[in-house]
Amino acid sequence: MRCAEWKPIITATDQAWQISPAAPGDLVWVDPLTRTRFRMERQAAVHIAQAALAELRDQPADQIYARLISEALAAAALPADPHEYSGPGQAPPRSARLVDRAMLRTAIFGALFGGSRHPDWPQLRKASLLFGLAEYPDLPTEPPAGLEDPVLFQWLLAADNVALGRPAPELGDARVDLVKGGTVKIKQYFLETNHLKSIRGASWLLDDINLNRIPGLFSDAPFSPEMVVYAGGGHVLAVVPAGEGAGVARHIERLYERVTVTAQCTAAAIILKARDLADAARTCLDDLETALSERQMSRLPVPPDGYGDPDINYRAGRYLTLMYTHESQAERCDLCGIRKPQTVTPLAGEELHLCCSCLYKFTAGTDARARLFHEYCHTAGIQGIAPPQTIDLLADESRYAVYYGDGNNMGKVVTELRSLAEFRLFSQRTENTVVKAVFDALQEHGVEKVEFVALGGDDLFFLGPAGGCLEIATSLGRRFERAFANLTAEEGEPQYTITMSIGVAIAPVHMPVRQAFDVALHDLLKLAKQAARKLTGTRIGGTVEVVALESGQVLDGGVTSRRMQLAGRLQNAAATLRPFTWSEADAFRSFVHDLKTHRFWERSALHNLRHAVTTLGLEEAQLYYLYQLARRMKKNKDSGQAFKQSWQRLRAAYAVQGDGPFLQVQGIHKSPWVDVVELFEYVKEGGTHD
Repeated sequence: MRCAEWKPIITATDQAWQISPAAPGDLVWVDPLTRTRFRMERQAAVHIAQAALAELRDQPADQIYARLISEALAAAALPADPHEYSGPGQAPPRSARLVDRAMLRTAIFGALFGGSRHPDWPQLRKASLLFGLAEYPDLPTEPPAGLEDPVLFQWLLAADNVALGRPAPELGDARVDLVKGGTVKIKQYFLETNHLKSIRGASWLLDDINLNRIPGLFSDAPFSPEMVVYAGGGHVLAVVPAGEGAGVARHIERLYERVTVTAQCTAAAIILKARDLADAARTCLDDLETALSERQMSRLPVPPDGYGDPDINYRAGRYLTLMYTHESQAERCDLCGIRKPQTVTPLAGEELHLCCSCLYKFTAGTDARARLFHEYCHTAGIQGIAPPQTIDLLADESRYAVYYGDGNNMGKVVTELRSLAEFRLFSQRTENTVVKAVFDALQEHGVEKVEFVALGGDDLFFLGPAGGCLEIATSLGRRFERAFANLTAEEGEPQYTITMSIGVAIAPVHMPVRQAFDVALHDLLKLAKQAARKLTGTRIGGTVEVVALESGQVLDGGVTSRRMQLAGRLQNAAATLRPFTWSEADAFRSFVHDLKTHRFWERSALHNLRHAVTTLGLEEAQLYYLYQLARRMKKNKDSGQAFKQSWQRLRAAYAVQGDGPFLQVQGIHKSPWVDVVELFEYVKEGGTHD
């Protein structure tokens, strides 16, 4: 695509960077995740960089670091490595953001000579963070203030090349360590109990480890905060001085052991030549992943009563108050029912018998601030609302919904990343996009009662009211998808490289969260992802699968087996339209909304239609449907015509024609009536025909 044809695009900041066709001298680049082609007037970029330099030059390194990683500083979102546009036919380069370049350059630079052990590290760190701002988009040829030593200046230039994936042969055999850690079977830790406050506490403890305690490991010599490439979603990647990696890995594991007692984390480190991070970053990370797998296989299981030496405040910046009384004589913990308890008296005065792991979760859930909930309330302008304390308070009409979502095509995108700066961009953007998509979707639908269990990486896991759950899932999936759209895709080029699939399990309030979660993750998300993989061409996008579970229901063989049973005697049939794409979900919701509005089919008649298409043969089901349709048309012609129009809109969404109770899609007779009966009460009024 020629630059003159590029579309105007609003960047991550509020400033419009593209307002006219590209001209010679403009800066051009390609986003490595979305493949969107960007352009920016050179003078506008220089102005933004100079403004940042004027703001930051007199601040200490810690404040410069904080401003660079904040989303409020426009210069941080500038392209790290743009080219000047010289005319049509030019292939723009891939480029991460300036903040990714600055962070990785400083991390590698510090790791090369022992980091903050160097007596001049505060000045060197500041010089590295601000390096290139004065000359942006070019690089200085002379050492900046604080980097007069020619050897250090050469290392800084080499570190800059490594961050961008450029060769750095001048580093010779200089080495650094690469560290990675990740939680193992973490959902088991979340869901040992159905007690909402304890689930919230488990989430808070893990969140605090990711956001505060692990970064806290890098606040003391020989480390620096920039050495954390990413920390979120239960995973951490860091570049540290050679020889320090093994100790950091053990510290990370000990954080989880002491603070959570029963959540397991595995961490590993490898030592490598720094120049290899530029020449073969992907290979280095693969080697690190192998070391992490070997470490995981060699670790013993979590001890029956959890890890020893527990300390909920281990390396914490704040303290949580534990209220012990005496040793319990009970056999099992009141909350998890797994481990031997000790007695604790909580704030309400009720005596509970809790094991140490559940005690920590309960304490954190009682004493600590629910970060994501309060961030959501602030974003949505909600005031005076406290997090729900029980599932009953979270639910509506005695039902709640468990949402679990996961990004599609993430592995393929990761394999195409070429530098540590791009890896940092990927982790930061996916984390921020998941949170923003969830918050915006919930706000759009007026949700106030919600429990965020985990929003991180490309995963989302939260609980909310059952009403409107399909609308919420569709909205957040679309928002996530649009954030990764290629806005300058040419004809035949896929618009989406990253999409999302979501499983939603609707459950009665007395059903344990663990049971509903297992259905959402292992059945529904699996079906949604299978459907997403079958989409091609312009239909590539996200999918959602939703099921309403009944009291005491056990899905023997899973959701797929259950739906095969519902298909009854029909040949080449599917008893349901699910999973839905976003447009199919819109069409289905509009169809249900019309059924509610026009009342052409009473609820009992809808149940009869479901029975017909799941128990009768194809011809018998069609005859039954046509007879019932004709009988009702005689009684209420206007409502009948409205129903026919709604039915045609549903058919149009699936690109099929004809009459009858089925939609024949690619030779398969799909029935909407099972979906209608199951989800009827959860589709909110006010559906659209979009």
